[in-house]
Parts: sequence; C-alpha cells; structure tokens
Amino acid sequence: TGPADPPRHPEQAQLWGLGRVVGAEYPQRWGGLVDLPDTLDERALDLLTALLAAPDGEDEVAVRATGTLARRLVRADTNTTAPASEYVLARPHGTVLITGGTCTLGAHVARWLARSGAGHLLLTSRSALADQGAA
Repeated sequence: TGPADPPRHPEQAQLWGLGRVVGAEYPQRWGGLVDLPDTLDERALDLLTALLAAPDGEDEVAVRATGTLARRLVRADTNTTAPASEYVLARPHGTVLITGGTCTLGAHVARWLARSGAGHLLLTSRSALADQGAA
C-alpha cells in the first residue's frame, strides 16, 4: 500500500492469491477482497462500512484510516542511471511453487527461475499429466 504502510504479514499475500483464484473459479460467488489494517480505528471502520453499503465497482481494496486504496498497474520509471545488470528480479530460496507450471508460460517461468538459481521448483497444474511435458 506504500512505504508508510509496509506489509506486516507478507504471508497473507498467499491468502489474497487464493481468494483471487476462488473468485476466478466461482465468479457467481465472488464478492471481492478487502485488506484491513492491524488496528481497525473508527475512520477505517467508517470507510469499510461505506464500501460495503455502496460498492464503487472496486473488488480488491485496502482500507486504511487515510482512505480506500485499489490496485493499479502503472508504468515503471525507465529513467534510471543504474545498469540493468544491477537489478535482480528474483532471489529464489527454498522451494518455488509455480501454479500452472506445465503450461507454456509456466514452463518459461520455471526455466527463468532455474537460470536465476532456484534450487527446487514445484510445478503444479489442474490438467496434471495431460499437459505436454508433464511427468
């Protein structure tokens, strides 16, 4: 949500991702996802109440005392002085789970992670052994 509000429990991103998958699998039951602050003060509670009473079309939001935040895709700043070789896009440690790992995109991601030093990759797929290249 921003530098002033860093993730306190990053592992909860897994639950957010699971919620998005469930929403994609069962769109008729999709209601949305709401991220709440650790302490729900009166201002944040008022914002949550208003959001639930009159949805504004956003289905993934973070409610904070400063306001309601929604996901946005923004263009990256390409005006940088650091060479591209200094950027590390992944620092894989332990086992990396790749869902949809036996499809074309998943296979590309797996190869990229392997080249980046991932020691263990776990590729999963709903179609399982039916995908070409699955073992």
